[in-house]
Amino acid sequence: MARLLITPGTRDAGGAAAVDARGSVPVSVRTRRGGAGAAAGSWAAGRRWVILLALGWLVQVVLRVWFSRHQIMPLSNPDETAYLVTARVLAGGPAADLSELRSWAVASRHGSGNRTQGTGRGVRLEHLTPRVRNASAPCVSLPTMNMIDSDRRSTSVVAVCEHGADCHTGLEPSMASAPEASRAWLLIEHPGPWPHEAADAAQPAPLAALVQSAEEFGVRVNLIRRPGRRVAGDARTVFLGWTAGDAPWLRYAQVSASAPELTERDLKELAAGITLSFGSGWDEPLYLVCTHGKRNVCCARLGVPLAQALAARHPGPVWETTHVGGHRFAANLVLLPHGLYYGPVTAGLAAAAIDAYQRGSVVAERYRGRAGQPRADQEAEYARLAEGGALSLGLRACGFS
Repeated sequence: MARLLITPGTRDAGGAAAVDARGSVPVSVRTRRGGAGAAAGSWAAGRRWVILLALGWLVQVVLRVWFSRHQIMPLSNPDETAYLVTARVLAGGPAADLSELRSWAVASRHGSGNRTQGTGRGVRLEHLTPRVRNASAPCVSLPTMNMIDSDRRSTSVVAVCEHGADCHTGLEPSMASAPEASRAWLLIEHPGPWPHEAADAAQPAPLAALVQSAEEFGVRVNLIRRPGRRVAGDARTVFLGWTAGDAPWLRYAQVSASAPELTERDLKELAAGITLSFGSGWDEPLYLVCTHGKRNVCCARLGVPLAQALAARHPGPVWETTHVGGHRFAANLVLLPHGLYYGPVTAGLAAAAIDAYQRGSVVAERYRGRAGQPRADQEAEYARLAEGGALSLGLRACGFS
């Protein structure tokens, strides 16, 4: 006889539990089993999510340790997260000499350049491209995109870049873009991590108060550190400098972070360009490379390998530094005491700029201008540079060797 289809959850006329068409198991029992199974499945799904999150955290820790042991960051550069370091490595940054990563980096540069170009522009005034008046193209010849292998790492662009590929390869002109108001400088050694604003970095109260006063007086405050691993301590290296005029200068001192001898009177004199009695005279140049990843990822992605390359050639005067202005032109190089800005530069271009600086001259290629000069003066200076490719600006030598 054909089985009768009985509505689940009902009873027959005799009061017996209804069974479904598949057998003799009561429908109510099957319903209870189904509810218990759904609850167990939900718990299992939640447990899987917890396990996945734990694995993700473990992978990040392993990446950080591996990158640090291979001197790739981020433990030696606390301003980069593991995600940004991974993006930089995949884009051809340090450690991209591995064959798998290099092939991926080359493909991404040639295949996705058009997708990144022109995106994310115009969010800050400093992103506006300064140009010489009535000039529609750079006045000096620029290197071809066929860069040598050692410099390729410093010019690759990835999706995390908001500026567009042209800004970091030199196709976007960067002339006359040095900060006009930066004449008085205060450089303080700080191991990091560096927050978005240098003045907000964790400091002992006395030193933090001096930083605040310096900014109120119009002194540019930059945090500096040596490329590579760093250990925080109470003793801090401090440089004070003046970049304007024909006789710029630097002063040097070692101070205690908890009880610095620097006073507000010293800072006021510094802001006025008065040569200080604080510290001792510093007759050597300083080469600052912006690696401020919290301010902009491109500064860390392009600045860190540049700082490491320059430190190998010039171990004494090279320092990593916080934001110098114009991170759209990373990697940025600042030569003190004269405040000469170059960017975007590769290791080769930076070395050429340093060599020229040591001879008391300036080269036009990737020259952004001189800090503390009005924009019009920077444009006129660049026009003179463009005619000859290099120019002696009559700057007093600074004890170069």
